[in-house]
Amino acid sequence: MVHDALATLLQKRDIHSKRALFELLYPRFAAMAKRYSKNSQQGKDCLHAGFQFALDDLHQSRNIKPELAVQQFEKSFLKGIIAYLKSIRSEYYVSSTVHAAESKRSFDLFASMVTPPDYNQAPSDSLLAALQKLVPAQRLIYNLHVIDGISLEEASEMLDSSSGTIKSNLEKARYNFQKHLDTLLRDNQTQPNQ
Repeated sequence: MVHDALATLLQKRDIHSKRALFELLYPRFAAMAKRYSKNSQQGKDCLHAGFQFALDDLHQSRNIKPELAVQQFEKSFLKGIIAYLKSIRSEYYVSSTVHAAESKRSFDLFASMVTPPDYNQAPSDSLLAALQKLVPAQRLIYNLHVIDGISLEEASEMLDSSSGTIKSNLEKARYNFQKHLDTLLRDNQTQPNQ
């Protein structure tokens, strides 16, 4: 179905085929954009920027094999999201998530490990909230490598960063994601049911 919509778009290049493709891919791409963003408004902006980037890239490519068009469109969508997030310079170039003045309590990753939380049973809203708390550079590499399965070398090329920077950000992202998720799950357990 997506192949047909892309083939129609490649042939006609009109507004109706763009709209049909957008409506067809909206659920998947909206979920991806939400994962890469820090909030719902930025997610909407990422969705539109990524989709427009993918459309422009698709129109510039002349000899696309229909069976590879969907994969290429999705990669172009990711590149559009990355370009959009990197254009927000005030947010993207943040060096750390540590804000000692804002911290209300210290975090010990190994404290109270009697019953560690089961991450496979974690609610999806908690997973998304923990992911959105990561700084943009960490959120990007975590999404690209861990969730979307893109190799570190390819992610390095997509993000225009060195291999060492990518690996460092990935390790920080894994630690911070686990820290945020643990905090969210513990807070949810201690709150009385309403």
